Amino acid sequence: METRLSDNLPEICAVVVTFNGKKHLEVCLPTLLKMNYPKNKYTIIVVDNASINDTVDFVKKNYPQITLVESKKNLGWAAATDMGIIWAQEHTKSQYYFLFNDDTKIDADFFNQTLNFAQKNPEYGIFGGKVYNMGTNVIQMAGGGMFKPHSFEFTLLGEQQKDVGQFNNSMEIDHVFEAACCVSKTTIDKIGLFDPNYFYVLEGPDFCLRAKRQGIKSAYVAQAKAEHYLSSTTSQKKNVGGLSKIFFSRLRFIKSKNRLRLSIKNYSIKETILIELSYFISGVKRLKQFPNLVPFISFFVGFIYSMLWNLIYLPQTLQYRYSNKENYEPYLKKYF
Repeated sequence: METRLSDNLPEICAVVVTFNGKKHLEVCLPTLLKMNYPKNKYTIIVVDNASINDTVDFVKKNYPQITLVESKKNLGWAAATDMGIIWAQEHTKSQYYFLFNDDTKIDADFFNQTLNFAQKNPEYGIFGGKVYNMGTNVIQMAGGGMFKPHSFEFTLLGEQQKDVGQFNNSMEIDHVFEAACCVSKTTIDKIGLFDPNYFYVLEGPDFCLRAKRQGIKSAYVAQAKAEHYLSSTTSQKKNVGGLSKIFFSRLRFIKSKNRLRLSIKNYSIKETILIELSYFISGVKRLKQFPNLVPFISFFVGFIYSMLWNLIYLPQTLQYRYSNKENYEPYLKKYF
């Protein structure tokens, strides 16, 4: 399919977040260097999240043409992505920020297809592509998902479905899949950066809900394609000896904490209470299938942690709930 863009192509950048991701960057970065887009019109930025292997040396040695931003601490995906955007804002004139996980393989026309849709639909400022499981014709995510009414739960479009053309049409969605997406500069200028307090999971839905309140729509762009390894970063940590159980308990706690923060920031008090009650009741029902007490303890500790964390940070959360733009730059610049 021929992609038609205006003659005045915008300057753009690609931000790739990595943590110990050398083996994935060996696949990801070559695809980004071969995009069907003028080389003088896009910049590639790798943000290293304090890797403890030779990932940084690998990028410096093999890709001197790529900008490397090194975080002093592993702050999670949202903060690292923000650092890449901040660098792009200060050193380029990029009008769009393409955001990729390090374990992705990007179709050469991803930029063109996304920008073609963006130029035809200026009411949209956030874009997600069709993402396949790596090396297959199985859709991992068709752009992102749709929230269920009055609920925290959402439907993930196309999840683990064989692609037979059922998601060939672009559409408006509620939130995009962060592994391969794009955000316009005008969106960042209007609502601010991703919330770094999430660290892991739900930063995308929060960002898209904030944008929607400001009249900015999110889109699934069917012709923008990528491949992605499912949960490769967490899989790396899962295999680190006896730390795996501790790590995955921590991830459950973080997800529980993030769920409540997202609700407080984006839903009414009544909806937030109903969401928490629904989560608690459904969680208790699921626990009945386990024969021992470990899942029960983990669930309740996570629930209490979520409540305490959000109580401590409630003033900040409410501040951002009632503000149009969230400013995290002063906090993030300490880690460059």
